[in-house]
Amino acid sequence: MQVTNMLFNTIYDSLFNAGVVGSQSELSELFGMKQNYVSSRKAKNEQPSVTALMTLWLELDEIQKEFHAFVKSGETPTTEEWAANAEIFILRNAIWEEIRSTLLLRKKCPGAQ
Repeated sequence: MQVTNMLFNTIYDSLFNAGVVGSQSELSELFGMKQNYVSSRKAKNEQPSVTALMTLWLELDEIQKEFHAFVKSGETPTTEEWAANAEIFILRNAIWEEIRSTLLLRKKCPGAQ
């Protein structure tokens, strides 16, 4: 397995485990792209674009805001809901680091993908 596919697979596995997605086409939509985005990029061994990663980060941020509003409303999340929220939190941080490192690399090495 190539490194690029590992990134897609890690993202997919985390979101699948959190109950957010059930297919690669659903993940593509969370990236803000067409339904074949993930499968196409994986087949070409291409990284997710920074725009797609940022869109996903924002989508996950909204999911977390909804969870926090749910908790603040006095509702009691299930153990599974707490675990899903923790998974999303960890993934959001990892995505942010991926965005950050990609942009820093581009700054240091213009033309780098």
